[in-house]
Amino acid sequence: MNRSRSTNLCLAGLSVLLVSSAVLLGSAMTPKIVDGKEFSVIGIEARTNNSREMTNDGVIPRQWGKFFAEGILAKIPNKVDPTIYAVYTDYASDRNGDYTFFIGAKVSDTSRLRTLRSAQPRSAGFAS
Repeated sequence: MNRSRSTNLCLAGLSVLLVSSAVLLGSAMTPKIVDGKEFSVIGIEARTNNSREMTNDGVIPRQWGKFFAEGILAKIPNKVDPTIYAVYTDYASDRNGDYTFFIGAKVSDTSRLRTLRSAQPRSAGFAS
């Protein structure tokens, strides 16, 4: 994992936030748009693009595997609740460009980070 660094994630425009406690239960999730305030998320990230994700070399399935196999959720300090957040952000251009895929949990404090990354989605509507 990368050394921690803070980044502001704006949920307006091209960034999308997906929230699911249902992932842990293996049930389907139906996203809905909700309004929310800025908050901090700690977790892991990877850079990818849609072309790569359409091949056997996709990053997103491996990130989910890593998240659960390494027990990342349990390692996140100061969790607000057990909800898992998947954030698609830092788009280079359009649907063909690279973007950052981030998986983590909402936290009350990011001051004691060691190896996990933090992100602060700004106040905006997002998919839940």
